[in-house]
Amino acid sequence: MQSEAVETKEPRLRQAHRANFSQFKVSDNDLQVLLRRKKKGKRVVDFYQRQNETIDSFAEVDELNKSEGDEEDQVESPTTNLLSNGSEMTDQEKADKRMVNLSFASNIVLLAIRVSIAAVSGSLSLVVTTMDAILDVISGFIILYTLYVARKQNKYKYPIGQSRMEPLGIIVFSSIMGTMGFSICVEGAMRLMNGHSVEMDHLWAVIAGAVAVIVMKGALYFVCRNSSSSSVQAFAMDHLNDVIVNVAGLTGALLGSFVWWALDPIVGIIIAVLLVLIWGKQAMEHVRNLVGVSASPEYLQKLTYLALHHDPAIRQLDTVRAYSIGDRWLVEMDIVLDAEMPLKDAHTVGESLQIKLEKLPEVARAFVHLDVDSTHAPEHKIIS
Repeated sequence: MQSEAVETKEPRLRQAHRANFSQFKVSDNDLQVLLRRKKKGKRVVDFYQRQNETIDSFAEVDELNKSEGDEEDQVESPTTNLLSNGSEMTDQEKADKRMVNLSFASNIVLLAIRVSIAAVSGSLSLVVTTMDAILDVISGFIILYTLYVARKQNKYKYPIGQSRMEPLGIIVFSSIMGTMGFSICVEGAMRLMNGHSVEMDHLWAVIAGAVAVIVMKGALYFVCRNSSSSSVQAFAMDHLNDVIVNVAGLTGALLGSFVWWALDPIVGIIIAVLLVLIWGKQAMEHVRNLVGVSASPEYLQKLTYLALHHDPAIRQLDTVRAYSIGDRWLVEMDIVLDAEMPLKDAHTVGESLQIKLEKLPEVARAFVHLDVDSTHAPEHKIIS
C-alpha cells in the first residue's frame, strides 16, 4: 500500500542533504592528546580546530533553516528592523546599557584621579597611565555615540546605518595615541640623557590613588566580562588593560623612587611603546576592514552551504562574494534558476535568500542576483 506524500515546510534539498556534522567534530580532550602525541601536533590541532569551526558554522545555518519554517509569515528584513526607530529594549539590553554608562562614568572619575597623581608625582610612568586614561574616555565616548546612533537611525540619510563610526573613531584616536606615545618616548630619552631624576612628593597619596584605580578597574572588569554585548566586552578588555598598565606604571614609579631613578623613565618608555603597538595593531585591523577585505574561505563556505540548502529551485551558485564594510560583511551572491521559472517565483526565491543572509549577525547587507546560466560575461566591471 502506498502512503500519501506529506508536504513539509522544509525544502526537499535541505532534507536530502542535511548531515549530522557534529559526529565529525574532534573533542577538546582528543585535541590535547594529538598535541602531545604527534610530532607536528600543533599543525594537526590547528587543522581540526578550523574543521570544528566550519562544522559549527554549518550547524548555525541548519538552525537558521530549521527556525525558518516557524517564521514564514514574516517577510520583513532584519535590516529594516535594525534601521527602524521604535523597538523596546530587552532586560539584557538595559543591563548592557547600564554597564556601558557605569564604565564610561568611572573612566571620567578615574581620569581626574590619574591626572592628579601624575601632576603630584612627576613620574613618567604615571604620566603614561594618564595618557591611556584620556584615550579610555575618548574611546568610551565613541562607543556610547555608536550605541546611540544605532537606535536613532535615519534610513534615508544613512541607508546601511552608521556602524562604521566606531572603527573610524578608533583609527583617529590610535593616531593621537601614536603621537602622544612618541612624545613620551622623547621625554623619557631626554631624562635619561640629562640624568634628570624626579623626587616624588606625597608618596603615600600617590600609592593610595594608584591602588584605588587598580581596584576599581579590576572590579569593573569582573562586572563586564560575561556580557554578550560587543560594546560591553570592549569596555571589559579596556578595564583589564588598565589594570595591567596601572600596575606597571606604579611599579615603575616606585622602582624609580627606591631603587634607581632611571627605572622610572625606562618603564615609562616601555609602557608607551607597548600602548602604541597595541593601538596601532587595532587601527590597522580597522583600516583593513574599512578598505573592504574579502572574507575567509571558511566563511564563504558557510554562505555557500546556506544558499545551496535554501531552496531546491537553485540550480547553481555562480558567484559568492563577501567583503568587509567596517566590522561586518557585505554579501553578493549570484544564483542560477530555471529560465522558464515565472518572475514571481524567481523573485520569491531570491528575496527569501537575501533575507536569510541578512539574519546572520555578521552580515550588514546582502544582495542576491538572479541568473539563468553561469557562462555569461561578468556583470560588473573588472577593477584592475
